[in-house]
Amino acid sequence: MKKKKIILITAALVAAVFLASGLSGCQDGWKIFRDQDANEPQKLIYVDVCFSENEHLTGYVHTLGIEPEVKILAGGASINNLYNKQGEIIASFNYLRVNYIKIIPEPNDESN
Repeated sequence: MKKKKIILITAALVAAVFLASGLSGCQDGWKIFRDQDANEPQKLIYVDVCFSENEHLTGYVHTLGIEPEVKILAGGASINNLYNKQGEIIASFNYLRVNYIKIIPEPNDESN
């Protein structure tokens, strides 16, 4: 009986260590996509988003990864926003359908 109790306590401690390290590892893993300081104004990056059906959207994003305020859905899909130059949301897209996101030069604002 004492042997079973020792085994259960040891297993619980090992599980707690793995759980704690896994949770801290996940949080550190997300930091690579959130490299900007929360107090710092977010810069907009002009991009071309290519989807699985070879459809393209161009616009601005705050980051090439998952934004901090983005909702991550069950199964790994996530919704991200596309902005205009003024930072207003003009579209949303699902990362599940994205093949790649390419940084492209901004269009010239000069009108002739």
